Formats: sequence, C-alpha cells, structure tokens
Amino acid sequence: MALVPLDFLAAYRHPKVVESDLEQNILNFLDESNDQQAKLLSQLIMKYQKTVREPPPLIPVTIVDKSVINPLEELPTKEIEDEDPILLDIRYTVPRAYEKYVSAIVEKLKTRLYHWNENGEMTENGVLLKGSKIVDLFSYVMRNSKKLEKP
Repeated sequence: MALVPLDFLAAYRHPKVVESDLEQNILNFLDESNDQQAKLLSQLIMKYQKTVREPPPLIPVTIVDKSVINPLEELPTKEIEDEDPILLDIRYTVPRAYEKYVSAIVEKLKTRLYHWNENGEMTENGVLLKGSKIVDLFSYVMRNSKKLEKP
C-alpha cells in the first residue's frame, strides 16, 4: 500500500476534469461505426461512473469469538444399534440414496426364509447357496436398478 498526497487524489475526483475528459473521449469515437460507438460509449459510462461515484463510508465491524461466549457443544452422534455386521457392510456398499431402503428389504428377505451366515453367504430354508454373497447382491441390485440389465 502506498500513501498518496490528497492533492493528487483530488484531481481524479474533480468533476470539471471528468466532464472535459468525457467530452473528448466521446468526440474521439464519433467516426466509428454504430456498433463500435455503442460498445465504446457503454465502456466510457462504466468507467466514469466508477470514478465520479464516491465510495460508500466504511462500516465499523467488531468480530466476536463465539467459542468464548458459547462453549462448543458436542454434536449429537448418530446412534448405531447393535446391528448385524453384515447389515453394516450392506449399508456401506449401497449408494447413499438407497441406504434408507436396506433395512426394509432385509426384513422382507428374512420373512421369506432367506438368511445369511457369518461369512455373508445366503441360505434358503437352511440350505447354503454357494457363491452368493448378500453384500454383493445388494450392491449389484442397488447400483443397476435403473439400467434394467440382466446379470
């Protein structure tokens, strides 16, 4: 930042200088085409509006440290029930938009006698279905629900 004498700044704010300078610039571009004249005139108007207009007065502002006034309150943590670890894996693999549907689908599967063991392999009526991971099933179904592709 540099200090500038007030006399030097007053010359830029003097209306007579601005008016004569504006008239000279308008006379200079009268020889141009209409499109060019319109463009130059709009540029001149913007330029002189900025130089003639006084800057708004500064507003005094005080910054208050909120941590001193209100001590940091602990944010409520999302309580996770004692869920099946496989169900948690399912929640982490599906897209966030479909996460709310997971528990309802799992409950529906359990009423239809589909379950899974501790390795995440599906069982139907107590019979193990080899190579069927419940996490992979949910991930595939939720990610490809709009494509309607056959596996």
